[in-house]
Amino acid sequence: MSISKSLTYFFYIFAVHLNMKKLFIFTAAAVSLFACDKITNATFSQTHTSGEFKVPDNLAAGDYIDTIDLDIDLVAAAQANGTSLDLLKEIKLTSAKAIAITGNFDNFDNLSATFLADGLPNTLVMSKDPIEAPTTGTLDMDVNTTNDFLTQFKASGKKLIIKGKLKAATTEEQAMKFEIGYNVKAGI
Repeated sequence: MSISKSLTYFFYIFAVHLNMKKLFIFTAAAVSLFACDKITNATFSQTHTSGEFKVPDNLAAGDYIDTIDLDIDLVAAAQANGTSLDLLKEIKLTSAKAIAITGNFDNFDNLSATFLADGLPNTLVMSKDPIEAPTTGTLDMDVNTTNDFLTQFKASGKKLIIKGKLKAATTEEQAMKFEIGYNVKAGI
């Protein structure tokens, strides 16, 4: 074999080998870049049940309003799912229910709950309008699935402002609570 053919063959093999290395490096980089997002983010679901609130006996028909504390423990939820509070990225509501511990919702025309937190604007969480009787002890609410509630859930002084319209005067005290489902997107 001549020297020129040997050099040509050598450079051909070298070029193919170099391109294979580049292809391998490019492929490895692309795979690791894609895999990093899958490894560094997690989504988990949580459910929170509010404290009990009471619609008093002998309350006149008309507007009902109450405010209850909302004690959501995000630190424990984050830790239980392998992340921390500072790595939370987004909270989206997925479901909401009003639960009558005593009675039902037949005396309500409508019912809503708005999120209130220190220094933040009030944001509607859930509502049901109209409420059609007869009802049971659980009322599936229309939930705000568009807002990101991360800032509100992290804030201090979290409360729910409950509003409703009573069709008639109440004849007995009625205990209720809310159940809120939400998804959390977080880094791990």
